[in-house]
Amino acid sequence: MFVDRWDRKKTMIAADLLRAVIVLLLLVVRSPEWLWLIYLASFAEALVSQFFVPAKTAIIPRLVSEQDLLTANSLNASSDAITRLLGSALGGVLMSWLGLQSVVVLDSASFLVSGILIVLIVLPAAAPLSPAPTRKQGGARWLACGKSG
Repeated sequence: MFVDRWDRKKTMIAADLLRAVIVLLLLVVRSPEWLWLIYLASFAEALVSQFFVPAKTAIIPRLVSEQDLLTANSLNASSDAITRLLGSALGGVLMSWLGLQSVVVLDSASFLVSGILIVLIVLPAAAPLSPAPTRKQGGARWLACGKSG
């Protein structure tokens, strides 16, 4: 509901910047007493993603032609699935090689890179929306249709 009212590109950029900062909170965790911060950061990152994902899905029709929309949506869904599948495994390998702090910094950097790439997207001008008929106009049209039928 919110994303439909906001500029989708700006929403995606803001979400990526927020997620980059939120992930960095994990650098503070040094002992089991800070476990609550991991839960808080996970919740906050998931919450912000609830704005990013719909904005990303809704911006696709503005980037591709109608005939390419099915392909673009399929590629979007496939890339999301592959990221979920391979991301955890890659994160585990990187964690064992580099340690938690390096993985956290890389994750934060990935959100920053995403935000920068989104800034570089050039959206075509949106088609002007036709004004919605008022209730009176809509009723007049219904009455006219009923009389002619």
